[in-house]
Amino acid sequence: NISSVHTIQLLPTVFPSLTQICLAHNHLADLNQYNQLHSFDSLRTLDASSCNLDSWDHVAKLSSLPSLQTLLLQDNALQSINHEQGFEQLHSLVLTGTLLSEW
Repeated sequence: NISSVHTIQLLPTVFPSLTQICLAHNHLADLNQYNQLHSFDSLRTLDASSCNLDSWDHVAKLSSLPSLQTLLLQDNALQSINHEQGFEQLHSLVLTGTLLSEW
């Protein structure tokens, strides 16, 4: 587990050309505190499976990632998706094991 917000905040600075990142099984719960993730201009795949995400509002912040093509969100407690815009490059969205009851 990555237990420090600071560690995740450093990733775009240390590895600016990453195209894939797996943050699965980390307690991310509120992606709003990880504002540096949005600096990943070349990030194409993000695995945020089993990260205790329970609100689409937190996930929607990732829509600013300009190259994101694959987003894995399985085994999170997401109950609904209230998405209106963004994620223009997204080709694959994995939502298995969520609590989705409405879209």
